[in-house]
Amino acid sequence: MNPIRPTRSLQGFGLIEVIIVVAIIAITAALALPSYSRTMGRARTTTTTNSLLNAVNDARSEALVRRKGVSICPSTDGNTCAGTDWSVGWIVLQDSGANGAGDGKPALRAWPAVPPNTTLTASTAVAYINFSRMGTAKIGATGASNVSFTSKPTPCVAGDARQVTVKSYGRASVAPTTPCT
Repeated sequence: MNPIRPTRSLQGFGLIEVIIVVAIIAITAALALPSYSRTMGRARTTTTTNSLLNAVNDARSEALVRRKGVSICPSTDGNTCAGTDWSVGWIVLQDSGANGAGDGKPALRAWPAVPPNTTLTASTAVAYINFSRMGTAKIGATGASNVSFTSKPTPCVAGDARQVTVKSYGRASVAPTTPCT
């Protein structure tokens, strides 16, 4: 009599099964990556515009509370105003002289440079925005009526850019902007 041996069940995955699963994961990742990159670019753009809007509102609020001039300006070191390139970061500082030079006191608040693959450009070369004790804005040395800052990811697709506009009466607003130029 032949004893019947119990059959051993096979466990694990075969090579073909593993290759199929890896191929499915690779295809899914290839399809999702462009969408993910665009989502991250839009998130960085939104963060940049919200930070700038927050800084402008903070500067205006500080001017009203302190009853003295307060400026917001680009800054590379977080302490002093520097140039007209807002993508390097910006600071809010007390500035009674309304000239962007500050009163010699430390900055009230500083923001870092914009994230990588994100640009921030002003509609005109503006070295500072000064808010008077009444909350009105003097935009740069010329006192322009308004200035717009456009933030966009790189690469930019229509609808990804956002714009912060500061009016001379002190109000700031943010809105999407269509062109990516």
